Order: sequence, then C-alpha cells, then structure tokens
Amino acid sequence: MDSVKKNYIVFFYFYFVLQTLHIIIHTYLPIYFFIVLNVDRRELAIVQILSYITLFSKVLFSIYFDKKKSSSKRKIIIWISSLGMIGSYILFIFNLELLLIFGIFIGIYFIFLSLLDVSIDKTILENSPTEKIKTNNTIWVRLGFMVGSFFPIFIFLIIFTYNINMNPWMLFFLFGFFAIIPLLFITLLIDVNEGRAEEPDESKRTNKIGKINYKNIILMSLFMFLTYGDRLYEYPFEPWALIKYFNGNFTYFNIFVLVIVLMVTLGIIIGGTVFQGYDNKKILFLGTIIIGILHLIIPFTNLIFFILLVSILMFTNGILFVHSMIMIINLSKERVVYFQLIFAFVILATVIFIPLGTYLSAIIDTELIIVIAGILILISLIPLILIKKEGNISTTILSNLG
Repeated sequence: MDSVKKNYIVFFYFYFVLQTLHIIIHTYLPIYFFIVLNVDRRELAIVQILSYITLFSKVLFSIYFDKKKSSSKRKIIIWISSLGMIGSYILFIFNLELLLIFGIFIGIYFIFLSLLDVSIDKTILENSPTEKIKTNNTIWVRLGFMVGSFFPIFIFLIIFTYNINMNPWMLFFLFGFFAIIPLLFITLLIDVNEGRAEEPDESKRTNKIGKINYKNIILMSLFMFLTYGDRLYEYPFEPWALIKYFNGNFTYFNIFVLVIVLMVTLGIIIGGTVFQGYDNKKILFLGTIIIGILHLIIPFTNLIFFILLVSILMFTNGILFVHSMIMIINLSKERVVYFQLIFAFVILATVIFIPLGTYLSAIIDTELIIVIAGILILISLIPLILIKKEGNISTTILSNLG
C-alpha cells in the first residue's frame, strides 16, 4: 500500500475517533452526570471551567505548527498525542464520580486531542499537492466524521436494548476506549512528507490576498461568540429531553439522537453543495434568525413538534457551520493568526457558556436556559449586519472543508 492510501486510513480513523468521543462526551456523559449520578451541578460547573479552558491550547498549537516548517518530528508528536488521549480517556472514565479528578484528566485529554487534531490537520494540508488527492483527503475525513457520528449511537442502542450482566454505562464508555486503542497503531502508518505542498512565497501571498479588515475580524469574532450561546444548554439539554419528552426511555431517545445527527450531516452536505457560491452573509443572517426564533419556541412544544423543530434547527446549524467557516476563511485572508483569533472566541464561548449553563440548570428550568441561548443568538445578528461584505471565497477552499 502506498503512502497516500495509508494516509487516507489515518485521516478516516482519526476523524472517526474524534467524532465518536465527541458524541460520548457531549451527548451521553451529561445524561450520566445529571440523571444517573445526580452530581452537584455547581461543583461540576467549576470543574468544567478548569477542564474546558485547556481547549485554548489548540490555538497555540495551530500557530506553532503554522510557523514550524519542518515535519520531521510530527510523526512522533502524533503517536505521543494518541498515547496521551488513550491514557487520559481511560483515567477520566474511571473517575466520573470524583469530579475534580475527572476534570483534571479530561483537561489533559483535551490538550492531547488538540495537539493531535492540529498535527493531523497540518499533515492533510501539506499532503494535498493535487486536486485529486485533496478531494480524496476531504472524502475520507468526511466519511470518518459520519461513521464516528453514528457508531456510538448504535453501540448505546445495543447495550441498553439487551440485558448485559455488567454496568451498561461503564460498558458503553469502555467502547470509546476500544475505539481509540487502534489509533495508537494506525497513526504509525502516517506519512507526513508525502506530497508536501510547496510553501508559498509570503510576500506574493500577501499581495494576492489583500489587507485585513480588522473591524470585520472583531465583528466576526463577536458573531461567533454569541452564536455559540447554544453551549448554554450543552449539558442540560439531553437529560431534560430524555425525561420531558421520552419519559426516560433510552431506546426512543437514542432514535431521536440519530435523527439529530442525520439532520446535521445533511445540513453540512447541503450547505457545501447546493448552497455553494451563495452570499455567505445572507445565508448566515437568514439561518441565524431561524435558529434564534426556534430556540424561543422549541422548549414549549409537544413531542411531535419538538422532534420536527429540533430537526429543522440541526439541519440549519449544519448549513451555517459550512458558511461560517467560509466567511471566517474569507475575512482572515487565509492568515492563521486571524483565523485562530476568531476561533479563540468560539473556545471562549465554550469555556464560559458550558459551565454557566450547567450552573444555571441547578437553579432555573432548562426551558429558560434554551430561551436565553436563543436571545444571545438573535443578538449576534447585530455584529453580523455590521460586517462589510468581502468577496466569497473560491470553490477550491470550500472543497477543503471537512
């Protein structure tokens, strides 16, 4: 097997693992904390601040790798990061009842995950010398995301459908561990030098892409920060929906989660194909209005309308994800510093809103938290309106969005 095909395997499996663990941590772990363990949500909120703040390491790693031209040590970094992810994951799932210990190890997990994510992304960019390889890389990345989205849902359904003489929750979390173990060996296949793209002349690149509009960068950062206000109900949402709409029935709830994943995936596909070349600002504006209004309605609907409106919400979110990425790349002129500055505000939203939402869920109803998130999303229209339009990016850049 040649180096290019080996890299396809690595890219696919890494993004499979990335999405599998994301679903486990952000969809099922909140249910375990809130319903099974019934933890002190205020204590959990403090732990979340300490752990999620480590996500800022991704910004630092990205800037480092952008400036670091040599790839000679990256294969070692990728392997060590894989080992670190495996070790920290197994340590935090065995310490879920000890919140402080859990917070320490999941924080370490986020650091290794960020390092591995940046290392793989950098390798993908450097190993896309032709349109064919670039397209194939994108396909394998997207396949990994899609399979990784559905895998934990089906595993959860199987475990909780059949009576297994073992703690079903611990068995489910261990499946995440079994999924991540092969990464330690698969990453050894990666070739960080094959097909390395020629580094562009910085002076020519700067002249070609033009000057940065700093006001637009700040406004886009504020827009992203406010639209990620939905992180407020990141933890309370699934436990609330499970009890309110599905009466604690894991089978029906799992089917609902499957529908959500399908709609987000469909939205990303539609956003990157059907709406390719459309005015990004207009799409973001209309989509943000739809999402904001839906947040004000969804908490007070019956089961049928809840599923329908959440499906529309997730589909729209998928479309907006693609076009917000396009607009960020466009406004940052492909300069990593400004690109990462905008995404630093996304991380800031995560660090602030997830713990805040967890804390608020201990003192107010989840319905109100969802409404507050909707108001924040609608407020994000103000900085979006003030952004001065710049030309849409090329379809070549769009095709690289995973």
